[in-house]
Amino acid sequence: MTNRQYIIFAFVSILLLASIFLVWIISDFGNNNESLPLSNTNANSQSDNSRTDPLITSTKELYGSLINENDPVRGSGAAGLVILEFGDFECPYCQTVFPNLVKILSEYQGKVKLVWKDFPNPSHLNARDAALAARCAGDQGQFWEYHDYLFANQAELSREMYNQIALELRLSLSQFNKCLDGQEKIELIGQGLEDGQKLGVDATPYIFIGNKQFNYALSYEELKGAVEEEIRK
Repeated sequence: MTNRQYIIFAFVSILLLASIFLVWIISDFGNNNESLPLSNTNANSQSDNSRTDPLITSTKELYGSLINENDPVRGSGAAGLVILEFGDFECPYCQTVFPNLVKILSEYQGKVKLVWKDFPNPSHLNARDAALAARCAGDQGQFWEYHDYLFANQAELSREMYNQIALELRLSLSQFNKCLDGQEKIELIGQGLEDGQKLGVDATPYIFIGNKQFNYALSYEELKGAVEEEIRK
């Protein structure tokens, strides 16, 4: 190889190495930019759009429009933060989250209220009748008390148990049974199912807090974190 050929070969090799290094630098920078700044920018952009674009309806606004006077409310009606639960009295996970919700309501008394909508699973043979029984108890001002008894006796749900709970709460048994036998509250159960379908509810418990939704039994710590986040807004 002549000196001229050697110089040309060396020059080309240097250019090739420099090109490879430059491509690596650009590629590495692009990856870091995409995984951190770009994802944050997109998240901020979506958040801004949900606040400013009148064509975008937030989750909170959507489920808020479905809450009505027939939905049982636990806690102060004046409380600013709503926890909306779609529940099933035969669902073991609803039973699991129940004491956590009660604890949150006690801790944030006056700030948080719980709204209940029935969403009985067709595979739970006692769920619909249990929901009807609780609604019939609600006619006598005892929905939440009956609600608590149902979860406390979940393994024994039956017509006999429904009457026993009614007696424990000193309800008018004749009025209670008339309501239950006549399925007078069946439309309210259907309304809960319809509202849930509009919101994409596909499991129980299904819980909405602010613009967040959860389709599992949240721990007390998870509930507290979600509530604190909303209260700070």
